[in-house]
Amino acid sequence: MAVGPLRILPLHLILRFVPSAAPQPLQPGDFYLTPEGYMVFTEQYHRRRGSCCGNGCRHCPWQAARDKKKANSGPK
Repeated sequence: MAVGPLRILPLHLILRFVPSAAPQPLQPGDFYLTPEGYMVFTEQYHRRRGSCCGNGCRHCPWQAARDKKKANSGPK
């Protein structure tokens, strides 16, 4: 079996696909508190998180894309 040449990837590309061992600390702009006292994560936080958790978050960038797709694929 022939094997192709070994490919060395830059560290930033490798880290993209390796889950981090510990959660990242919150950064300024990651959330705000509602008048009722709930913590609401912003789009900035969700984008840094990297994927949709499926909980229907208020500022989820992936949920908005899915809703647009549903609206455009409806009956004509």
